[in-house]
Amino acid sequence: MIDSLKRNFARDFTLDLTKNDQAVMWRNARDHSMYLNFQWLQSRLPPHSKIIVWAATVHLAKDLSGVSGDGGSLPLGSYIRRDFGDQAFTLGFSAYSGTYVVVRPPVRPLSAAPDNSLEAQSFADLDANTVYLNLKQLRKLGSVPARPLGADFKTARWDEVLDGLVVFREERAPKYLDP
Repeated sequence: MIDSLKRNFARDFTLDLTKNDQAVMWRNARDHSMYLNFQWLQSRLPPHSKIIVWAATVHLAKDLSGVSGDGGSLPLGSYIRRDFGDQAFTLGFSAYSGTYVVVRPPVRPLSAAPDNSLEAQSFADLDANTVYLNLKQLRKLGSVPARPLGADFKTARWDEVLDGLVVFREERAPKYLDP
């Protein structure tokens, strides 16, 4: 816990680089710290334990090198993939429409999904509220814009980023309760 806290404080005092370089360094340091925490927790489990890590898709991605605008990012999932190979499975989440919140209100609308996006193609011929795309289906789509890493669309071969993807027709922002 103390080591994790030290790493957290160290990220707050980065070198004076460009804003983009600082952002990548900060994200990489954060994800590496998450990996060190994962290793610590894993070391306390019985051998051959099944582990489920629940985190934002951007942290669990197996590789972000082919994602537009995310070059140089090393997510937690890349370390797990390195250690566990095909025994690791990365499930991502995205939405065709709806609302979202970044940390705290205000609630914001998701932008309209372009017709060529992964989300729009997922619901093109379906009257479903949720679609699951497996690795083979992601591979078949090729390089397309999608938003499993946040509210903005980025273009990538999503089979290189994720092993499976759940797409919701409508995402709903959480409702905060007044204290």
